[in-house]
This record gives sequence, structure tokens and C-alpha cells, in this order.
Amino acid sequence: MQATVLGVTGGVGRAVADAFLAEGVPVRALVRDPSRVPAEQGLTLVQGDALDAEALDRACEGSDVLFFGLNLPYPDWDPGMLTLTERAIEVAVARGMTLLFPGNVYGLGPDFAAPLGEEARHEPVTKKGALRNRLEAMLQIATTRGLRVIVLRMGDFFGGVGESSWMHHLTAKARTGGSLQYPGPKDVLHGWAFLPDAGRTFVALAHRRAELPAWSVFHF
Repeated sequence: MQATVLGVTGGVGRAVADAFLAEGVPVRALVRDPSRVPAEQGLTLVQGDALDAEALDRACEGSDVLFFGLNLPYPDWDPGMLTLTERAIEVAVARGMTLLFPGNVYGLGPDFAAPLGEEARHEPVTKKGALRNRLEAMLQIATTRGLRVIVLRMGDFFGGVGESSWMHHLTAKARTGGSLQYPGPKDVLHGWAFLPDAGRTFVALAHRRAELPAWSVFHF
């Protein structure tokens, strides 16, 4: 197996790349600036932009799975993330790849009487949730064209590298002597995903891709 990772400079993408490399799986990563990624045995950097179909295809050469870990500021999601998703779908379908997609619970709605299962209803009350659902719908529809998709929905991230996680922002003031913030009411449990564990989970699912349905959703 060989994997291509999009978003290797971010926390989730780096965790997934590290998990693949730890198992001896070669990784190709598409990056605009290779100097931002530390050299590592088994990691091949392909310089380019994910919006460039040719560069994206070159990054996916020889790979069996594509981890779609790209992210943009939410104001740029429409049409930015929709376009990036279309590009990823095109190359994954053409190359017969399985696409790994990091999901969250934004698109599921606010009110549940039981723990969130994989078949939870999609009733978003925010623009973010609606956009998330549009991306997942695009991926699910693409399975009719031969794409295989594995979605892993997770809580907020901590651990790993990068400064984009909510935990990083919650603890930023505390690291300089300020107060530690808590995300929401203290009597409401908050779900967190330790990034190295999330990376290993994606790799485990990638190994099982042949036995899974073309559209597979898991909650971390």
C-alpha cells in the first residue's frame, strides 16, 4: 500500500502521515512549500497546489489511498472547499483510490437523546454544518462512479503538531500565565480526539478498505 496525504502541514494530516510511515507505508504529500515539512524516511514531497489538477494527480501517482485533510477558513469554504473536494474526487476516481475523510459532528444537529451513532440524522442548524453535509454528500454521490470513501467523525483535536486545534487556542493564554478557558458549560461533556490515535485509526481503516462498503462512516 502507498498513501497520498493532502494537508500534511496541518495537525490531522501530519498525524495520519506519521501513522502510515510508522507502519512502513510510503507516503506522498502535496505541499506548496516543501520547506515547511521535516524530511522523513518514506515521505515524498510533491510541490504544487491541490487546485492544480495536474499537480494533484502527480501527487497521487502509485497510491492506493488518498487522505483528504485540506482545510480553509470557513468564509472561503464556498466555493473553495467544494472545488478542492471536486478535484480530489476526480483524481481518486480516475486512479481507483479509496478516499479517507476526517469528519465532525457539525452536520448532525444539536439535540440527541442518546449517544451519536453513525446513522444519526443530519439536521444542522449552522452554516458550518450545512457545508460539511454538502462535502459528505459530494463524496457519497461519487461512490456511484466507483469511488470508495471512509469517513471518520471525531471530536475536537489535541496533541500532535500544529496550532490550528481548538485545544491550542483554549490553552494559549494559560501557557503565558493567563487563565485556562473551557469550551462550553462545565456540566456538558466535551468529546476530544487525540491526534496520534486518530491517525492510527485512519491507517487501520485503510487496511480494511477492501472489506468495507464503498461508503463507510465511523465515529471515533
